[in-house]
Amino acid sequence: MESLCAIVAANSVASGHVEIAHLVNDWIVPSVDNLPPFAVAAVTMHLAIECMGKGAPAGTAEELKKLSPDILGRVLAPILSEAVRESDATGEGNNVNRNHRLASLTLKSLDRWCAAT
Repeated sequence: MESLCAIVAANSVASGHVEIAHLVNDWIVPSVDNLPPFAVAAVTMHLAIECMGKGAPAGTAEELKKLSPDILGRVLAPILSEAVRESDATGEGNNVNRNHRLASLTLKSLDRWCAAT
């Protein structure tokens, strides 16, 4: 799943800042409640990583700055909050591990997004 998210992010960045905005505004933000949270966090992380690369087109950093309020406030913060809440609410087992992995990936996404902007 994460590899597919990396490919989606790489294709978006390679197409320029307009496609980055399209991916975020028309796919990630409106679908955050319908898509698997792991996929949303992964594509967001890979989007930031791709934008930090030397081969990123001009204008990508500025586009990420414009998109930051939506990504941070409407996407990553709620995913992280839910993962931590669910981790505290459930007992042991696969759900706890899944929530810990999601929280970890979301924190990595936040870190990479902040570094890219």
